[in-house]
Amino acid sequence: MLLLLLNGEPQKLRIEYSTDDLISGSDVGEMLEEIDQAFRRYVRRNNRRSDLALAVSKVEVSSLIADLVIVTAGASMTLAQNPELLSGFLSNLANLLAICQDLGTGAVGAKDRKLIKVLQAPIAKKHATQINIFINGDSNAVRIDDDIIDGIARAENRRSHDLSALPNDGLSQSVEGKYVEPEIPQLRWLKGTVGTAVRVKSNWYVRLEGEGGVLNPVSNGGAIDLEDERAYNFDGVWEGRSYLIERATPLGK
Repeated sequence: MLLLLLNGEPQKLRIEYSTDDLISGSDVGEMLEEIDQAFRRYVRRNNRRSDLALAVSKVEVSSLIADLVIVTAGASMTLAQNPELLSGFLSNLANLLAICQDLGTGAVGAKDRKLIKVLQAPIAKKHATQINIFINGDSNAVRIDDDIIDGIARAENRRSHDLSALPNDGLSQSVEGKYVEPEIPQLRWLKGTVGTAVRVKSNWYVRLEGEGGVLNPVSNGGAIDLEDERAYNFDGVWEGRSYLIERATPLGK
């Protein structure tokens, strides 16, 4: 992972751990290294570029916050103006999380599974409560918390049980399949759809069941009576790049 101090405001990928505790320096270093390597794999596979990397432009320690920018690797270490790569990389990360929970189609390689493992490590060790990954100036976000970690663990247990029941030839075929670009279902109309309202900074999102923990932005979150981390039945429609919620009916007490 490269360390870079910058002037100006390039597009940044922000990684934010919510914590009142101390997070291990080795966990942070491994997380930064793995997300950089994952980004390099992503641009090699999708853009046939081998000269791009992520660099740290800023770190804050109130919670643990790290801002990452794209650079052209090499002696000059210049900024690379490829903003669409960060949004594509963020979507790919959401897809990987969905597949790890058996909520998406495709396969996740060993290197990407390691990325998911190190991202969730501070939460699994109870040093942080959640991690939010998003892009400055963009309302899309990926979130990992205890619910996501539990979903991954349940899926891994199911896969282990299913694989143990297969004959040797079936086991080999299931493990050695080629990578398939994953897709995550995107609901465009909400009609009594179950989900959770989530507030990140001053923005509202809905985390819908069956979407692998993806946070979908809400355009009118400030205009309706929502409670953070409260479950609802949502009615609404996808408009532009966010949901317009017409009705949010609370579930439970």
